[in-house]
Amino acid sequence: MPFPSQFSPEIMDDVVDHLSDDTFALKHCSLVSQTFRPRSQMHLYSTIEIDFTRSRRHGHKHPLWSFLNVLTPRLAYCIRNLSIVNYAEDVQNGGGEFGRREEHAFPLLFKQLHTLYSFRLLVEDDYDYGSAPTKLSSSVTSALLAMIESTKVVELTLTNLGDFPVDKLTLHCPYLKRLMLRLNGEVKDEDVLVQARFPPMMIPQETTAEKGHLETLEINVVSNSHLGILYATSKLPESRITLSHLRELSIAGHCLSTALLVSSIMADAIDTLEQFTWAYEADFLLDDFGSDEMARAFPPNPLSLKVSFRHWHDEEPLHLFWLYTGLKNTRRPCNRLEDIVILLTINPYADLIYTDFWINCYSWASSIDALLAGPEYLNLRQVAIFVEYSSLSGKQRLPISYLEVLSMQLKEKLLLLLEKGVLSVQWMLVEENVADRDLLQAVL
Repeated sequence: MPFPSQFSPEIMDDVVDHLSDDTFALKHCSLVSQTFRPRSQMHLYSTIEIDFTRSRRHGHKHPLWSFLNVLTPRLAYCIRNLSIVNYAEDVQNGGGEFGRREEHAFPLLFKQLHTLYSFRLLVEDDYDYGSAPTKLSSSVTSALLAMIESTKVVELTLTNLGDFPVDKLTLHCPYLKRLMLRLNGEVKDEDVLVQARFPPMMIPQETTAEKGHLETLEINVVSNSHLGILYATSKLPESRITLSHLRELSIAGHCLSTALLVSSIMADAIDTLEQFTWAYEADFLLDDFGSDEMARAFPPNPLSLKVSFRHWHDEEPLHLFWLYTGLKNTRRPCNRLEDIVILLTINPYADLIYTDFWINCYSWASSIDALLAGPEYLNLRQVAIFVEYSSLSGKQRLPISYLEVLSMQLKEKLLLLLEKGVLSVQWMLVEENVADRDLLQAVL
């Protein structure tokens, strides 16, 4: 039974604030004292995740209704970070077939929210059910866009959607700072595509509308058309967001048209871009690294550079020469690079054990070793190379002892960096089906 406290509200709030990361303690605090309760609930409801797993199966209850039944206006005001995971609009009927349901809970929830810092929507991967990538219904999309605008969302993550009107984000959401688009479909609206390919000529005009600055952009190349639309609409006079102050840019996958967009974005953010990440995630098309498009898709003067490639021991390492050429041509005398992370996924077959796995890398290694250890990169603090070996099902694994030798062979080709004390080479044994983007995030 709750009992009244003799301590001042300030002391009680301070006690609860110190327990803000302990959910178990906060729940008990809210039960022990009525004075504790409001502050405890503020922390408990600040981050909410609603999981739709299994909700599309016949007979399972819509999880949002359960949450709405306990959500009061005061509790809704506490929510700062909201995640909807494994969401699906298609549900199973009694006959085992899937059909789209009317979604009423989302709009009701969104109308109760006040100010959000982050919103994350992870749609269940419909490929497991043999259907096309999910596109949200128009009612849910409209409610979602209205919520993002009204609650002034700062960080937005959309995953596994087949399509989303990203042009509306640039035109109506000036508070957006971090945007993560991991979509799995292309834009279907032909009018929007035409606008992206042939944006209208910019006409200078005075405006009193607040213009925001996107600082972080993360996107996969499956969303290439969405990236084009985002960039094109950001150039419009009526846009509420600009990419010219971008600080972090992260790309997953490969497409030459994406490389062209990346080069344009980096040119606009030449003075602010600090961190560039590219998880190439392609087993082929390495010849593209010799193209003009890829040559231009290199950050002009980053603080941090993180890249991952598939590496084939018996081919010329064009991907590594792309990296060297880009570093060689980096803007000077304002070079500020501090750290480089390189993730190399190697050929997994156990019968391909050679005396020197890196025999085709002599020229690259000697060149980049001299460049990065030289006077042009005085700010460099770390060159971290991770050699990732994915153990494929049904294939014999390489012995761990060989992975250790392989890492040592590469390290011995970069003696100047090793002597400078900034080089580390490590091997990684990773299970299959782990994306390079996720690996890059894991090793940082």
